Amino acid sequence: MNHLIAQPEVAMASDDQLTGDTRLHGKLRIIACAACVAAGFLSLADFITSIPATYSSILLILCTGSSCTHPAPDAVQFVQQLQALGLSASSYAIYNIVLNIIFVCGYFVVAIILFWRKSNNWMAIFASFLLVTFAITFAENSEAPPAPPWNLPFKFVVFLGAASIVVFFYLFPTGRFVPRWTRWLSIGAILYWGFKDLLPPVPMNQDVSIIFMSIAFLGFVGTLILIINSEEALEETLQKRHFNYIGTSIRESAAVRMA
Repeated sequence: MNHLIAQPEVAMASDDQLTGDTRLHGKLRIIACAACVAAGFLSLADFITSIPATYSSILLILCTGSSCTHPAPDAVQFVQQLQALGLSASSYAIYNIVLNIIFVCGYFVVAIILFWRKSNNWMAIFASFLLVTFAITFAENSEAPPAPPWNLPFKFVVFLGAASIVVFFYLFPTGRFVPRWTRWLSIGAILYWGFKDLLPPVPMNQDVSIIFMSIAFLGFVGTLILIINSEEALEETLQKRHFNYIGTSIRESAAVRMA
């Protein structure tokens, strides 16, 4: 009987080994949660401080200030269309900022729900971390970064969001790099976004960016195909294991009754 009771535990342990155990305990859980919360506050502070720069950047693009002496034809035409609708350039800039705030709030709400419900799962914490850092990209559309000293934290959060989204998709859903060579693509993505966002701007051939993005995209597509195939193989393995367990339980139950 003890063997029959222990059998499901062995099966569950084997299933965890196949699918990946993403649970956190003890100090690791505290550190992961603290890092996610810190990233959330830093991202929110960066977004708030970037609002004035975003507002000024939109007005600069539309060339509505007195310092703009040679407006682009497209900008003049767009401003005229706004005026025909009874809108000003300032109202258009405010509309864009409000829209960004709505999107950022949506990202943060989902991140908070994941963090609240699954704070013992490091993949859920990583997803929350991704959402709160990637949300800053709505402010990155501004041509001018926030004024010092917030420009460096702003670039750092942009780097975290861009690198995290690549790593997350290679880890999802098991928390493991499947196939294993995708970890090298993740390292390459981290280095690429680090050079792009954290270091001073340097002339970069556009072909290099296209090649890198193509490799990342092909790697992501290949990963999806392999994950689908591995999930089908995993399902077949689990079904065989459960059938073997049921057959073994029936035979052992019959042997106990006969004895």
